[in-house]
Amino acid sequence: MKKSEEFLAQARQLAERSAVPPGVESLLWEAQNDFGVNQQKVDELLQASNWAIPLRPKVVLYAQINQRSNLTVRWYPALIVDPAIRAGQTEVDNEDALEFDRMFLARCAASETWGGAPSRPLNELLWFRDALSLRPELHEEQKGLVEALFFGLKARYQELIDELAGSLEVTYTTGMLPKLKGRRLVGWKLSDDRHEARK
Repeated sequence: MKKSEEFLAQARQLAERSAVPPGVESLLWEAQNDFGVNQQKVDELLQASNWAIPLRPKVVLYAQINQRSNLTVRWYPALIVDPAIRAGQTEVDNEDALEFDRMFLARCAASETWGGAPSRPLNELLWFRDALSLRPELHEEQKGLVEALFFGLKARYQELIDELAGSLEVTYTTGMLPKLKGRRLVGWKLSDDRHEARK
């Protein structure tokens, strides 16, 4: 059993012990849907036919909280280091340096624009609704459950990174850092201080 599944099982057990308020229930629902990981998009990224080189293209993973408090994790080609630049941008000095198929990058870029695909962007690998509510102090009666959900989400994010690193070179990830008081979660944040080369 994966670490994220262990935390989810713990959260389910805690939810069975008492009535779960709607806000926490929606967080539990998100967690039960693989913590928001879209495996189809992960598989598409790992599909070698979408690469322009034979082995291990380089990618970066950026996590952020959007305006609606949702956690979103997107990948970008490592060649494009500015997270504000969309995955489909191919304005580089040497087009031969591109490590992903141009058409694949173009589809990713088109899915991020208004009028593109009706679903989430193709380079978005994880989307967790209302992630900022994963703070135990907001849910006094359900602190343990919310804590289990946060650590489950953190574990699932790490599992996603590890899965990608099995086929790709993940050169950067945004960190997901818990703030602890003793052994209890009192908050968390995303950090751009975490630079890792994974081979």
